[in-house]
Amino acid sequence: MPEAREQVNGREKVDWHKFNHPKLVFAERLIPAGESAVIEQKELHVSRDMVIDYLAVSDDSISTDDPDVPITSPNQNFLHWVGINWGIVERASWLPIGFGSMEEFHNFFEGDRTNVPFTPGTKPPRGLDAWGPLRWRHSEPWLYNPIDTLSVDIAMPPPAKVGRTAPELDVFWDGVGLRSGMRRSFLIPNSPINAQANVPFTRSFSNQQLATNLGDEAFKMQAIGIGFPGGVWDVHGGDLRSLNFIRMRVVPSVGDSWSDHPVPLAFYGIHQAPPYRVALHKPAGGPIFLYAGQSIVFNLQNNALAANTGLKDDVDLNLQVCLIGRTAPGIGSRM
Repeated sequence: MPEAREQVNGREKVDWHKFNHPKLVFAERLIPAGESAVIEQKELHVSRDMVIDYLAVSDDSISTDDPDVPITSPNQNFLHWVGINWGIVERASWLPIGFGSMEEFHNFFEGDRTNVPFTPGTKPPRGLDAWGPLRWRHSEPWLYNPIDTLSVDIAMPPPAKVGRTAPELDVFWDGVGLRSGMRRSFLIPNSPINAQANVPFTRSFSNQQLATNLGDEAFKMQAIGIGFPGGVWDVHGGDLRSLNFIRMRVVPSVGDSWSDHPVPLAFYGIHQAPPYRVALHKPAGGPIFLYAGQSIVFNLQNNALAANTGLKDDVDLNLQVCLIGRTAPGIGSRM
């Protein structure tokens, strides 16, 4: 029996504080307008015990945007037209039957969703040039020991449109020294993503000088952030939908990757992000504990029909879901 799951009066008691290794479980499904689909249990399956702090849903319409009938608003969000239901496999679902509204699902309001105005035209400030970083403050700090390193994999799927320029990312982690109490950020600066017209692109990047803990002190890591260097984010005309299109995976030198595959940038903006990109659900009564082998399923409905949206055509959506939480170092699979 792993020591993080103790027996108390014949029942297992979870030591939540031991679950501090960040983990994201991600899946997506292309759903044509007017149809529904299920994110199945094999897609959101956890291979080891995991605490789920947030459920998140977002939409990618860049990869489905019809060049003949383009979406007229570059920062358009279609979550208002998405019906949703979810549940832990073999337990009752969130709603007894049917679909709920995304407004009911989105119940996390503690984050900073600063609404920075967008300036039209061809010169900055515009779109992604005009707002601050994404930030995720961890529920439990994780330990960054001396000589440990961090790297990131950044991926851009085949684009629906050409003419993209190469954006860059700054990825940083905030920590506090266990011995000195010193505040410090570890940084991977200016990591480029080359534009690729027809093929998937993944860049593995690690800056050993700035992202490595080269001192002799361990740090309690409090948060991760993603910055966007000004003047280089003319992706899709500064379109905020790029946050659902470009993906990233964090790979520590010790321990599991934070996700099995690169996850869209939007899902790293839990506590600081632009508005309207992600619906975040904080489970009632506290985090969800999933044992290894358990799954969560989502039922999703795309109601982005021309008659509803006012656009010239129906909008197919690549709907994205993510389980955001943490695992416990040293506690493996029960399977």
